[in-house]
Amino acid sequence: MTSSDLKLELEHIANEIGATLAIKEESIRAGGGAHSPELSFLLKITHHGHVIRIHIHAGTTAVGKVECLLPKLNQSLEFEITTVSHFVNLFLRKGGRFRIESKNEEVKTFFNQSIGLAKMRGIAKKDSFDPLIYGKNRGEEFRLITEYHLQFDNYWEVIKPIILFNKEFINLFV
Repeated sequence: MTSSDLKLELEHIANEIGATLAIKEESIRAGGGAHSPELSFLLKITHHGHVIRIHIHAGTTAVGKVECLLPKLNQSLEFEITTVSHFVNLFLRKGGRFRIESKNEEVKTFFNQSIGLAKMRGIAKKDSFDPLIYGKNRGEEFRLITEYHLQFDNYWEVIKPIILFNKEFINLFV
C-alpha cells in the first residue's frame, strides 16, 4: 500500500468513527546519504470523556499503538492478552491465538463477550495480527494499551475493533 493510499484509508476511518487525524511526514537519515520516509498518524476519539489515541508509525518502524488513559481502577481489573503464534497454536490445538491472563472473573467474562475482541480474534486467526493488549494501573491512572506490528495485509482493519474493545471496556468498568 502506498503512503497516499494509507492516508486515504485512515481519513476514511477517521470520518467514519468521528475521530480527528493528524499526519506527520519526516525523512529519516539512513546513512550513506540515504533517507527513509517516516509517516506517523495519530487518530483521536473521545468516548464518555476519555480520549482513545491510535498511533500508527509507517516507515523504518512499522508499529501501531492504541492507548487510553483512565482514572485508577481496582487492582483486580488488571489483565494481559498475548498472542500465540500460528505455529505454536498448531501444537496446542486449542484453536485460539489469544492467551488471556486475569485474576478477575468479571474481566474474563467481559473478554468472552466483547465484540471488539472477537473481531480482533478473527483477524488474528486469518492473518499475522499479533497484539499485546494490557490494562494496568500506573500511578493515578489505568493504562489500557494495545501494541501491534504492521507486518500483515490490511493492518488498518484492526483499528475499529480495537476502538470498539476500548469503548466496551470503558462502558463496563469506568
